[in-house]
Amino acid sequence: HTFVVRLTPFPIADFTFNTPSGRTVQFSGTAQHASTYTWLFGDNNTPVTAPNATHTYNQGGKYVVSFIAANGCGAATLQKRVLVN
Repeated sequence: HTFVVRLTPFPIADFTFNTPSGRTVQFSGTAQHASTYTWLFGDNNTPVTAPNATHTYNQGGKYVVSFIAANGCGAATLQKRVLVN
């Protein structure tokens, strides 16, 4: 008998962001080993489940954005503070 074992590494969450105009922020997920993605924008709006997202905030301020990268082994979360004018 031959058994094939495939090891899936634990996901690594990471992202970058930029603010091209006003209160709109573009987020780019740079996660590794992930099969699903979730964005929480820190303003109680609906989460987005995509590797990249664009979000417009209703008002300026400081927000803590969470990016969750997951696969069959588990999930990793990264949080960054975003300043919106």
